[in-house]
Amino acid sequence: MRAAVLSLTQWRMNSAGMNVHIEYFEKIGCEKAQGAIGYNCDYLVRFGGDGFDLGNAFLPKGAAQQASARFVLRDGKWIVLQTR
Repeated sequence: MRAAVLSLTQWRMNSAGMNVHIEYFEKIGCEKAQGAIGYNCDYLVRFGGDGFDLGNAFLPKGAAQQASARFVLRDGKWIVLQTR
């Protein structure tokens, strides 16, 4: 899951010429997606990158933000198919 979230985020941010990495990641839980393939998952994530706090601006220092997404196993790797 961590790799899938990082891959999607890097794809989005690299188009803007910015580098990004995950400082913290924790899976809270997942359930089978209803009416779709994959799993709906909740997780905590904190990003870091080129001299600024990506998405962390309104969080206390060191805190992670809660996020949710649908994950699908494809070719042996987890991908983020859509965020919900």
